[in-house]
Amino acid sequence: MLISACSKNPAGSDKMSISGTVTLAGRQDHTGIQVALYDTTAIDTSLLRYKKQYPNVGAPLNQAFYFDHRTQEPVHRTETDKNGHFKLENIEGKEYNLAASKSGFGWKTITNLHGGDAKAVDIELMPEIKIQENITDYAVWEADRHYIIARDITLAENATLIIDRGAVIRFGPSAGLGSGIK
Repeated sequence: MLISACSKNPAGSDKMSISGTVTLAGRQDHTGIQVALYDTTAIDTSLLRYKKQYPNVGAPLNQAFYFDHRTQEPVHRTETDKNGHFKLENIEGKEYNLAASKSGFGWKTITNLHGGDAKAVDIELMPEIKIQENITDYAVWEADRHYIIARDITLAENATLIIDRGAVIRFGPSAGLGSGIK
């Protein structure tokens, strides 16, 4: 996704616009990619207090960790044209999270996006990878990819599975990932 412009509307308005480009890896037509803007996620204040007291314990407490667009309603949304271009207009000048998604390609998010402070970020949506075979050797599940496990999969006793930070693993109903170690 390339956020190519974040601008304030004329006449002193506090309304902003965000425009950019979302592309699909390996495709020429980028029509119909959903682009949506969400309010930032509220982080539980008791967790924030605990994290301040014990900064090296637990997961990071930030939008990148807590935001899940599937659990919220967008405040603005649009779709891309054939070239992947989109524009969100008349948005309040505050902080947002943005998600771009297309069936078969998963999604990408940009967190803590503010219209006036946004930087150009080039991201493309990658095709989902369906995992249908047991893992018997060495495998790496890469960052920015969506791996769909539709049935039970076993990791063999001498196999190695490395999951890069940023890889998304989604399980179908009744699907699991188990170990072949006895």
